[in-house]
Amino acid sequence: MAECGVCGADEAIGTAEVEGARIAVCRRCSRFGGKLELFQAYAPQFRQFAPRQKTPKAEYELVEDYAARIAKAREAKGWTRKELAAKVAMHENDINSFEQNRVKPLEAQARKLEYALDVKLLSPKVAEDSTRPAAALPAAAVGEPTLADYLKKKY
Repeated sequence: MAECGVCGADEAIGTAEVEGARIAVCRRCSRFGGKLELFQAYAPQFRQFAPRQKTPKAEYELVEDYAARIAKAREAKGWTRKELAAKVAMHENDINSFEQNRVKPLEAQARKLEYALDVKLLSPKVAEDSTRPAAALPAAAVGEPTLADYLKKKY
């Protein structure tokens, strides 16, 4: 192991340019120099990672009557647009635009509204060239209640 040229410690980690001279320095003295070059034993070892496998996200589409569903569910809970907006962290004008069918909510906004109002606004997108029969589709895609729907109503 090399000796530090500044303080004399036996733990030099590399060489640095101090006062115009290139000398061995320890970890503490490396701040006094510029252009630190680590010895091979102290060079960071970079691990190679395999690239992550991207799992395809399920695609959803907004139901046709989303505006009526939002308004009906909000009124059933007895909330004003302002109260709903506060609960889902949106602006009152956004809720108004959704209810009047002027603007379609983004998927994240629709999910917030679904959770707050306990209503379905998104449905799984079914490919038009799909050859799967309707019986093979998940229960939620067909419109039948799922176990989660029963649990949500009970609790």
